[in-house]
Amino acid sequence: MIVDSQFLKERQLASSDWSENFNPKKGTLYIQNKVDIGESSAAFHLAFTIFKAWLEYSSPISTEKKNLEKYFFFLASKWRADMAFQSSITKIVEHPAYKEIIDLGCDVVPLLLKELKERPDHWFVALKRITGKNPVSADQRGNFDQMAQAWLKWGEDNGIHI
Repeated sequence: MIVDSQFLKERQLASSDWSENFNPKKGTLYIQNKVDIGESSAAFHLAFTIFKAWLEYSSPISTEKKNLEKYFFFLASKWRADMAFQSSITKIVEHPAYKEIIDLGCDVVPLLLKELKERPDHWFVALKRITGKNPVSADQRGNFDQMAQAWLKWGEDNGIHI
């Protein structure tokens, strides 16, 4: 499957420059050239995910909070798509979109907790780096559900309503 200008706008986006190509203040996404992503259903799903993200996040953004939310979900979508088949936690948390989410700071903590509640994923490192906290006890480490619950309880205890 070739993703081309008819499908995504004209340019392909490399992971390393994803956030540089999306400017939430302008509401634009630039994709460079064509890319062959294969013929599998996973390839189609990836292309469709990117297309949906482009459609949703390229629309005008009305408020700063909405801007942050859209940018966060844009980055999270990119991260998920790129890391769908990755098992290395180190690679997962070193992805440019994941790092960009961390760089957004404390304002994204409620969004991370909401994601953790609705769509659990590896947000623990991001939460720890942003907040400087780690509510996960030694006996909870390695148990994804318990780790998620510990963070959700931390959010609740700290007045973060999701």
